[in-house]
Amino acid sequence: MFGYILIMFLPKLCMGIFTSDKNAVDTGVHILRIMSLFIPLVAVQITGSVYFQAIGKPLPSLILGLSRQMIILIPLLLILPLFSGLNGIWYAFPLSDFLSTGLTMGFLLVSLRKIGKLSMPQRPMLDAEES
Repeated sequence: MFGYILIMFLPKLCMGIFTSDKNAVDTGVHILRIMSLFIPLVAVQITGSVYFQAIGKPLPSLILGLSRQMIILIPLLLILPLFSGLNGIWYAFPLSDFLSTGLTMGFLLVSLRKIGKLSMPQRPMLDAEES
């Protein structure tokens, strides 16, 4: 989390570690912020993939493990630049993070409902229904 805060609030400092070229730093700041936008969500995605591995479900684990960097990111890298040029490449990364996290949440909700750890809220019983 500390790294994310540094990237979002002190990006020039982060980019300045690698170069002193002002143009490169300014360009890098913009790109770094875009690409890191949904990085905190990746924790959910990784945890979900490991969860399925731990409960002995290799296929969902494999799908989730590959979703962020392969299944979702590569098509986005091919499609988005057609519509938004170079920025499409940079926006593919946070969009992939967001979509793979959504996919993971869906898998987790289905799994937790199946094992009974997550149930739909029940409406309270009224006195008339009890008798």
